[in-house]
Amino acid sequence: EELLEPGGAEGAELQPRGDDDLRARLFGAASADSAAAAASGVVALGAGRHTARRRIAGKVAGEEASASDQAAIEMQRRAHGALLEDTAELVARLKQNSLAAQRALATDNATLDLTDAAASFNVSRVDAEARRIAETRRRMHQNCCANWLIGIVVLLLFMLTLVFIRLFPAPRRQ
Repeated sequence: EELLEPGGAEGAELQPRGDDDLRARLFGAASADSAAAAASGVVALGAGRHTARRRIAGKVAGEEASASDQAAIEMQRRAHGALLEDTAELVARLKQNSLAAQRALATDNATLDLTDAAASFNVSRVDAEARRIAETRRRMHQNCCANWLIGIVVLLLFMLTLVFIRLFPAPRRQ
């Protein structure tokens, strides 16, 4: 478990500290077992391999906590309070950012839905036009012989009209 302590002149940044380092700073040259018990604020109940621990507020191993212990506890409480404030601020910012992202995504989804509807409409119109053109080409192919026959008949009638006019010219006026 790492403890966080204020670092720097302002105390705004928190630096991780190991348990042993903190215990050594708080309790000086006390024995490792008594320093561990005093720093953690617990009393070991029972003996052997499996021991249960119980937290005693304000007392260390049945004795009153000293002023340095109280200062250490107060420092930890201040650090914890600063962490809670920072965490609350970060949570509020995260909530605002997520709500803004949600609104942006909703707007984008609405735009995509409109674009999809317009694209579907355009595709259906293009498909209908392609079907109409294909039908026209099919009819033109089917009527190709008839069109050639009509063209030949019109050409023959034109040529016959010219021959008739040449053979039987209009009477001249005098």
